[in-house]
Amino acid sequence: AASVDAGSNNSIHEFYVVPGMKKLVVVGYQSGELLGKEMAGDSAYSNPHLSSTVAVTYDISDPLKPVEEGRVSQSGSYSSSRMVDGYLYMFSEFYVWNGNISPHEPRSYVPAVNGELIKESNIYLPPVSQANMYEIITAVDLKEPGKTKDSKAIFSKGGQVYVSGQNIYFYETEWQNSFFGSSTGCVTTIRKVSYKDGELEAKAQGKFDGYLNDSFSIDEYEGNLRVVTTDGDTNSVYVLDKELDIIGSIEDLAKDERVYSARFMGDVGYFVTFRETDPLFSVDLSDPKKPKIIGELKIPGFSEYLHFYGEDQLLGIGMNVDEETMITDGVKLTMFDISDKTDVKEADTYILENVYSTEVGYDYKAALVDPGRNIIGFAGYTEGGQNYYLFAYDKKDGFVCNMEEHINGNAMRSTRGVYIEDVIYVVQGNIIEAYSLEDYKKVDDLIL
Repeated sequence: AASVDAGSNNSIHEFYVVPGMKKLVVVGYQSGELLGKEMAGDSAYSNPHLSSTVAVTYDISDPLKPVEEGRVSQSGSYSSSRMVDGYLYMFSEFYVWNGNISPHEPRSYVPAVNGELIKESNIYLPPVSQANMYEIITAVDLKEPGKTKDSKAIFSKGGQVYVSGQNIYFYETEWQNSFFGSSTGCVTTIRKVSYKDGELEAKAQGKFDGYLNDSFSIDEYEGNLRVVTTDGDTNSVYVLDKELDIIGSIEDLAKDERVYSARFMGDVGYFVTFRETDPLFSVDLSDPKKPKIIGELKIPGFSEYLHFYGEDQLLGIGMNVDEETMITDGVKLTMFDISDKTDVKEADTYILENVYSTEVGYDYKAALVDPGRNIIGFAGYTEGGQNYYLFAYDKKDGFVCNMEEHINGNAMRSTRGVYIEDVIYVVQGNIIEAYSLEDYKKVDDLIL
């Protein structure tokens, strides 16, 4: 076996295996204490501006002997990353702390990449009333993993990132409060940066009312951006063009409810709202200037996560709700029949009683969904701890629970289920447990 060491004061957040290039890329966070000692002596030990996000590339031609080929770093804490066509795009957030700003130390208010301050020509200052952080993007060509191909920084108030096949979108929401402290609505500002072959370029900025539930509530298609938002006690669908100007909208949807989940597929979008019932809406987006609701299905409970499951099927994972008390009473799986987009049906359901939540609702990577292998896996919380569930589905028998096993181990991050050939591995903290996909019995376990 072989291993790579993150080192002291470091943590690993993501890694990529690039088989065609025989490379392993490890992306993580390096705290300010270590960098402070290297750059400015003991006096910089507690300076948060010296923390950074780091990507280290290894040659794994011999998997038993990984060899470091290069590393790049950029200021701030790790946010996200993407690997596209042999280029790594790395995102971090660099906060400008009032108490640590010094006019004699540019590094306290200007982010750095590979130890060099980002040039002013690569820093974007959008027209906002105030900001306190930078969103930093760095592109790395894996053929030269010790260098950066391009870097950009956006001064902002902080937000989330969505990456399409051609563009990077940063969106941040500004809340408007009443005199009594309750929310009266919000506006989201969205900024667009194109990427191709490691080159980054700012393109546009726009706004729309409301906030996005998660990254599945935003989607780019044929040059237009589609979003599903919640604003106060109502919901909307907006279509924005390449300049991020709104060209189509549906407003005042599902009053007194909010969006819990969404999915887009081509000219059609689906989203779920909830307060008392679980409406699944289908939206025709074929004419971006005239989007329209074409279907609405109301059922008890709500789906927190949607996933297309083969042709004309949409899987929902969420919670069941008692119609009399309006209290959740178990995790609910739903298979929606979407063969007729104007008349979506609830084909099958399955309720896990006494399972009071799942991690899928806030971390989509916690779901293992593979229609080709007919696998639906996720962890659920019960009074006795956490269990891992593995389902199959077919139109005749509905949902079938093939495995329900207690999860050992404990960690801050979500439980992961991954399979290799005919074995599924359940990973939680430092414990890995292996189960056969033929008889669903435990094969082995490992404590790291």
